[in-house]
Amino acid sequence: MIRRLFFYCMDGVHDLYINIEIYFTNYIDFVIYFTYNKVKEKNGKPKGENKMIKKLLEHKVSEYVLLFLRVYLGVGWFTSGLGKVMGGGFDASGFLQNAVQNPVVGPDGNPVYPWYTFLVENVFLSMTPAINVMIPWGELLVGLALIVGGFTAYAAFFGLLMNFSFLFAGTVSVNPLYILLGVIIIAAGYKAGSLGVDRFIKPALEKGTFRIFSHRRPERKTA
Repeated sequence: MIRRLFFYCMDGVHDLYINIEIYFTNYIDFVIYFTYNKVKEKNGKPKGENKMIKKLLEHKVSEYVLLFLRVYLGVGWFTSGLGKVMGGGFDASGFLQNAVQNPVVGPDGNPVYPWYTFLVENVFLSMTPAINVMIPWGELLVGLALIVGGFTAYAAFFGLLMNFSFLFAGTVSVNPLYILLGVIIIAAGYKAGSLGVDRFIKPALEKGTFRIFSHRRPERKTA
């Protein structure tokens, strides 16, 4: 039962990740297309569609640029998580209580994210012991995955979840920069980890070795 529930949850997270990845990719395609290409019709199709983004991703230099961005982001996450894990005694209760007592407010003085304040007060505060483990190890594992380039887009996705959680609680710090880098890595997809472990993971995914992480669903047999 627990095993089935685990795979069900992983399947839901995977679907959410795929939808976000597609959204970001389409958005960046849209921006770059209308920024660098004039809309010209040729045989009923736009001429030069996505030419810029294709050139950027196909260029060999893009691999090294993405490698630098990926490792930079990974080192930031890894060192932050390592400091919390090695230091011991990490306690998120003060951070969570501050998010409730001093929520992010707009110019009119009203909370901007009341739904997040509600979640923190009624859900996250009661989960403080679990969060005290999840944040340090989450940062550590996300950073490690980004550094070695294994399941890169997934690591960037979970990093974004943490970044937005911190922002909604009112902590700016490096979160805007990390969000920008995370979006770039997710939009680049496999290319971001091509100079890393993903170069070996991709063939395994195509063979179905890591089924729960594969974009391909097994075909259902029909009678």
